[in-house]
Amino acid sequence: MRLPASALKIRGLDAFLALGLGAGLWAREYLTASGAGLTRDGDVTRLSVTGSRARTITVRSSFVPTLWRLAEEHPDEPFVGAPDREWDRARTWHALRYIQTPTDLPLETERLRSTWLVHHLNRNVNVVALLREAGLVTTKAFTLLLPHLSDPDPVVTRRRMADVD
Repeated sequence: MRLPASALKIRGLDAFLALGLGAGLWAREYLTASGAGLTRDGDVTRLSVTGSRARTITVRSSFVPTLWRLAEEHPDEPFVGAPDREWDRARTWHALRYIQTPTDLPLETERLRSTWLVHHLNRNVNVVALLREAGLVTTKAFTLLLPHLSDPDPVVTRRRMADVD
């Protein structure tokens, strides 16, 4: 189904935000992720992605309704509406360029993914599980995120490190 330009821009923005902030996708995964990869596990929604970092990711609950809505409205297409072809950086940039955002802030896949990682690190998600769901094999990427992590309560930290909490 062909959507008017404004509807395509809104769909694109919804999809990029939900996939980046809700599932922490890599840039190339935005153009192929679709409703076919969504599954429910009780009250948790998971998204399977294919490619060189194939995995299943737990989607943050606040972005679940958007992804299910897009999957229902466009069952045979990727969430962002781009055709399923070989990825190249120019296509992802082109798709982002025409998304209508409410501010002048640039929409960048790396920033959305970093925000997703920081969110989970601040919630003390197990690092091994986070690496697996993020499609990472080392914690090297976390180094750049350290300045953005919340400062933990020193009393709680000491008690945990002393094994008394």
